[in-house]
Amino acid sequence: MKMGRPTVSKKFFVTAAGDTRIHSWWNSGDLQPLPADVDRLQGLIPTVAIIDEAELVPFDAFWTLRQGAGKRPVSLTILIGTPGPELDNALYRWRTLVGEGAPGRYLEMAAPATCEVLDESAWEAANPAMVAGFLRRDVIADEAAVAMLDPDAELAFRMYRLGQWPD
Repeated sequence: MKMGRPTVSKKFFVTAAGDTRIHSWWNSGDLQPLPADVDRLQGLIPTVAIIDEAELVPFDAFWTLRQGAGKRPVSLTILIGTPGPELDNALYRWRTLVGEGAPGRYLEMAAPATCEVLDESAWEAANPAMVAGFLRRDVIADEAAVAMLDPDAELAFRMYRLGQWPD
C-alpha cells in the first residue's frame, strides 16, 4: 500500500473559534499571526518567523524576532516586502547590513536602476508573478503609461512595480 501525503485537514487544526493559531499535527508546531510590536514579540523563540510587508515593520521588531530565533539550534527569519518611500524599516536596514557584510542573505528582485519605465524586460525582472501568469502585463502597461505622465506616479511605479528603493 502506497502512503500519500496527508490532506491539509489532516495536517493542521484550528484550535477554537476565534483563535488565530493553527496547530500542525505532524510536527506539533503552531502557526500564528503576530503584531510587529517589540513588547509582544519579546521572549518568543520561533523556529520560523516570516515577516511580510517588512517595509512597514520597525527594525527593532525584526531584530527581536531574529534574536529569539537564534536560541534554537535551527531557526529561520524571513523578510518579504516591496520597496517603499521610507527607508527606516526592517527590510531596508537588513538590505543595507547584508550589503555591508553582515552574515545573512538578501535576495532582491528588481529592475536595473537605469531602466526605462516602459521596458518590459525590466518589468519581468522585478515581477516573477507576471512571468508566472499571476500578474497581468496589461495592468503593468497601463500603470507604466501613467508613470510616464507624472513624477509621483513614476516614483511609485519604480518602487512597487520595478522593486527600486528611492535611495
